[in-house]
Amino acid sequence: MLNDVLHEELPVIVIDALDECGGLRHNSSGKSDHKDLLCTLNRWIHIDHLKRFKLVITSRHDEFIQRMFPESTSIHIDIPSGSNVKPGDHTSHDIHIFLKSRLESMGEGDA
Repeated sequence: MLNDVLHEELPVIVIDALDECGGLRHNSSGKSDHKDLLCTLNRWIHIDHLKRFKLVITSRHDEFIQRMFPESTSIHIDIPSGSNVKPGDHTSHDIHIFLKSRLESMGEGDA
């Protein structure tokens, strides 16, 4: 059973781009699928034995998604992207350091 599995060994489930599930920005044919998926995920986070899983959801800012996963039941992390990334902010700096180190390490193999 799940109770016998160490917390560190439980799977991480990632749902990427939740705001795009159910069609292009929730067109009429995908709107009910999108709502059903959100309701299912919301029920999941309230079931005790499923709370042990690590569920990571990425999404653009979406009021409906934010209401389904309030900060009382989840942790919200804002990662700026696109035009919201400003020179000198932590995200830009971290990405710059990562890319610089990866490119430098690639160059070392050629020498």
